[in-house]
Amino acid sequence: MDPSKVMEVAATVGLDVDRLKADIGDPAIATLIEKNLALAQSLRIDGTPGFVAGRQILRGAVDLKALQGLIQEARGNP
Repeated sequence: MDPSKVMEVAATVGLDVDRLKADIGDPAIATLIEKNLALAQSLRIDGTPGFVAGRQILRGAVDLKALQGLIQEARGNP
């Protein structure tokens, strides 16, 4: 992906481009992304969306009603 195009799109959608540039180079953010990727791999989540609700792992899209039901179940309110 062309970095200048990324910044152009970011500006178009109203993002703070200066902050984005700083964040891209921030090692703490890179570390956080790596930790999230490792967690996703350990849960065998290899795409988006992915959800964890209680002990349930959902890989891929799910409708709102089903997601709400899983959340209620995870909270102990079936």
